[in-house]
Amino acid sequence: MATPSQLNQGTLQIDWSGLSEWQSQQLMRAMAYCQKHGWQVILIDEQQSRELDSVMSLFQLTITQQAITKRIWLITGELPTVSLPFKAAANAREALVAFSRHYLFLARQIKQSNEFNDEAEAKRRMKANVKAAADLLVLYHESELWLEV
Repeated sequence: MATPSQLNQGTLQIDWSGLSEWQSQQLMRAMAYCQKHGWQVILIDEQQSRELDSVMSLFQLTITQQAITKRIWLITGELPTVSLPFKAAANAREALVAFSRHYLFLARQIKQSNEFNDEAEAKRRMKANVKAAADLLVLYHESELWLEV
């Protein structure tokens, strides 16, 4: 995984000293995910991004890839890190529903594919995706978390 100093080499500057250990870890995971996909993060929308310490971090990012700029939602934490197009959700709360559906889609894909030689690993991954989907719906319905949204 990249270090904070390696991640600051683009146009995005992050004040790592102001972040908790959890925030730093999740931001590094998010940035590493973007790097893996060939995306350069140019903006993190702090007003739309959300975090529930030790559970999940949800980022609204503006990225560039091959001179094309677009916005995405990206989720990390105690669940698989994935991204969705910005148009998948109007706000952070709705993004949780979109990610929940996406995790269920991923679980169905695993069930239908022959990609895994190890049946136990396939079941583990399916369970992880179904659990992530269910957990996000619980968070969506926790009204106290969304008072300012």
